[in-house]
Amino acid sequence: MEETIQNRTSSDVREALSENERRMEQHLGALRHELMDVVSPVKEIIMRHPIGSTCAIMGLGVALGYLMGSERRSAESGSGRTLLEAALVPVVEAVREHLEESIAPEKEVEE
Repeated sequence: MEETIQNRTSSDVREALSENERRMEQHLGALRHELMDVVSPVKEIIMRHPIGSTCAIMGLGVALGYLMGSERRSAESGSGRTLLEAALVPVVEAVREHLEESIAPEKEVEE
């Protein structure tokens, strides 16, 4: 009788594990699909504007590095953050406008 309980238990465990594996594979497939939906437009923008994308990414890295480094500095240097934000806002706006202008004519041609 003890063997049947143990066999039943191990078969139940195997069945539960296979069911969990099946569900995990479904979730992983859905995540892959969502990731490709997000990556495709970004990849397209990078392919259309490689230099602008590289500059934007490098600028973002420099800004993040500066902001993260400013956390280590003393509290009295907090004015440096507002100076950086004041300098970055026009740059970000200019890049956004440039990208919007370069994308807009292509949309008009498609229509």
